[in-house]
Amino acid sequence: MKMCTLTIDYPPAKGGVARYTEEMCKFFGDDMTVLTDEEHGFMSAGWPGWIGALQLILDREDDVLMVHHVLPLGIVAFLNWRRNKVPYVVVLHGMDFELATRNLWKKFITKIILKRAHTVVTNTQYLADEVEKFVKVDPMVVHPLPGIRGEVGERQESETVNLISVGRLVERKGHQRVLRALSKMPHMHGRLRYTIYGGDGEYRETLLELVKELDLGEIVRIIVDAPDEDVHRRLSKADIFIMPTITTQGDREGFGIVYAEAATFGVPSIASRIPGVDEAVLDGETGFLVSSDEELTDAMMRLIQDRGRRVELGAAAKKRVDEHFTPDAVFSKLKARLEEI
Repeated sequence: MKMCTLTIDYPPAKGGVARYTEEMCKFFGDDMTVLTDEEHGFMSAGWPGWIGALQLILDREDDVLMVHHVLPLGIVAFLNWRRNKVPYVVVLHGMDFELATRNLWKKFITKIILKRAHTVVTNTQYLADEVEKFVKVDPMVVHPLPGIRGEVGERQESETVNLISVGRLVERKGHQRVLRALSKMPHMHGRLRYTIYGGDGEYRETLLELVKELDLGEIVRIIVDAPDEDVHRRLSKADIFIMPTITTQGDREGFGIVYAEAATFGVPSIASRIPGVDEAVLDGETGFLVSSDEELTDAMMRLIQDRGRRVELGAAAKKRVDEHFTPDAVFSKLKARLEEI
């Protein structure tokens, strides 16, 4: 089968969508050609940007076209189907679907694209349910794969508890919530180390000022643009992964692949109780989900004080990701669907 993926997000671009797209394409191996905006610049080839992508696609001879943004790339897939009768797959990630349904005109176009798709893929069951209500199709749920496969490190029994966050330095990731929670437990500061790894962003200075204001300088480190090897090394020694994201205007956490990546190292997570995220972290089984700052502080204290519970949740998280988040487990159903073509 000759397949082609058309995408805006793909490495070297950072982020969960780029990694998700890469893992999906890698699974199909040499059968899959990947056309990225990074390489071909189709989104900058005049307005509307999808015209350049359409010109790139129309003269190809593919058995199936896969796109990772319903707007605008779904338009390309639809027009290519109309002209060349090439079946297409639309992969939805969360925010792209939300943005594509914000006004009547976009809703109209999005419904047409999804109705004509051979397969609609969503990265969470929650999103699948939302799509089904919107357009009466039956999406296939394909959870993201962790981009790394870590091993459980040797964690010596110690008085020091290591907390870690890995995510862009933006308000939405919730680092400031963790800092405020830490300020409420000064009696524990001698036992705690909190390391934030992230790409540099406009929120970095705000976080640094908050660390100073809350007198957390001795226990908090913010490390920008660290090599992946350093992050992985720290994850292998971490006791708790924590990222209590918040929903902001135009942005929210769709799944949270970093929780699954932490799980590969046997690290339990504390995350926000958000639809989609609750499929990455199972409350009380592989970590804790929280709905408020009070619940966040409580969950942190429970895991900080109970090493046995940390080990138990981390082992369950590792077992789940090793069994259910492998390429075969995640992508084989999609491959079987496409082979029907």
